[in-house]
Amino acid sequence: MTSSDSDKLLDSHIEDYVDEDPKSRAVSEVNADDYIQPQLMYKKFEMDEAELPESDTPEVDRLWKEYTKFSKNDNDLKAFGCLEKILVLDPKSYLAILREGDIYKNFKRYTEALKYYRKCVRLDRKDGRAQNNIGNVLRSLGRHKKALEYYEESNKYDAEHPAGWYNLGNACDDLGHFKKAIKNYEKSIKLAKGNKNQLLSSWYNMGRVFSRLGQYQDAIRCYDKCIKLTKKDSNVYSNKGNVLRKMRRYKESIICLKKAIKLNKKNIGPLNTMGVVFDTLRRYKESIRCYDKAIKLNKKYETAWNNKGIALRRMRRYKEAIKCHDKAICLDEEWDYAWISKGTTLSKLDQWKEAIKCFDNAIKLDKKYYEAWNNKGYSNFKLGHLQAALKCYNKSIKINPKYIVPWNNKADLYYSMKKYDKAKLVSEHVLHLNPKNQYAKRFLKKIKTKLNKPS
Repeated sequence: MTSSDSDKLLDSHIEDYVDEDPKSRAVSEVNADDYIQPQLMYKKFEMDEAELPESDTPEVDRLWKEYTKFSKNDNDLKAFGCLEKILVLDPKSYLAILREGDIYKNFKRYTEALKYYRKCVRLDRKDGRAQNNIGNVLRSLGRHKKALEYYEESNKYDAEHPAGWYNLGNACDDLGHFKKAIKNYEKSIKLAKGNKNQLLSSWYNMGRVFSRLGQYQDAIRCYDKCIKLTKKDSNVYSNKGNVLRKMRRYKESIICLKKAIKLNKKNIGPLNTMGVVFDTLRRYKESIRCYDKAIKLNKKYETAWNNKGIALRRMRRYKEAIKCHDKAICLDEEWDYAWISKGTTLSKLDQWKEAIKCFDNAIKLDKKYYEAWNNKGYSNFKLGHLQAALKCYNKSIKINPKYIVPWNNKADLYYSMKKYDKAKLVSEHVLHLNPKNQYAKRFLKKIKTKLNKPS
């Protein structure tokens, strides 16, 4: 068997890809901070004379004007001082309490922020702003279910504010309720009308959700809406380029990604995505250049390190590849895909025991990681541990019965054990799952030759 044949055989048994595994982080739509951050149900720092709270006390009026000035200049500490003085003169000022909560949230002092927002709820339960902002804090704390409840409560009392529906959409997205997220973003868009920033945020996040659902044409439509609103946003072009990549429209993808990089040369996302596109096109040198540029901008960008390792593996530069995987793992030891990537590269060097250790680490992090179970199975097979291999294949199949690789591997294992009838049944099952699977077709012919051979 030639070296080339050996590599092909290995790739048919051990999962070796960059971007199809959702764990890979190889590419994902950019979570631009401007768009995913929870929104307040009012303009944070902009209060003109008409919006200032009415007061019978001239001193309170003066303090509100001072507060507005400091807020516009992002001087939260001095703004907070004004609010404290207002509350001395007017202890039940809903807006002052609310704004103090906002400042605490800005400084990530979430316990204090919640205290002030809940005080607002006690003062006026039917004012949706405090409920909304409690949702914002809870979402920042990762308490997504509870955040969703507060957003829903807020929207009962203030159903006409687009930010409330936008935040509810984000909460649904966090929980994987993608269809509900889309409906809420659509409501936000309908209510936003001429509010450019709100429209941009809602279209952007809806595009991300459509992409995750595999509804790529709808995602492109959303990103095109964003581009109509602004042609200067690097993240929009980056995400559109990534969706075009998923659609295998590589030339268009590269055009979008280059535009994203031109708009923001420090944006590592499109550099990484373009690396993956070049990798898919087997233009590995260009792929590595992209990853190197991303790493130069952020030496702690574990995704680019791991992707560079995969590109080097495909160039058969295995030792260099392992160094890149190790760097990714050093940056994030709990990233299971980095472990499976290193294991796959070690398998190229026939270092099966070391590969198994990597696959075991991936499985420790996620016991339902069926690709890792498959790869561990094949490594055991190469070591001659046939029963251990069979257990791993069965585990992979149990987790995901539609995942074809372990079925093919199982047929191969039965063949090596001269259990040709069982091997035939397994290969036939593969063709039932995917009638176009070439490996199973070839293997079935091989098995039939053995079965038809006179004893």
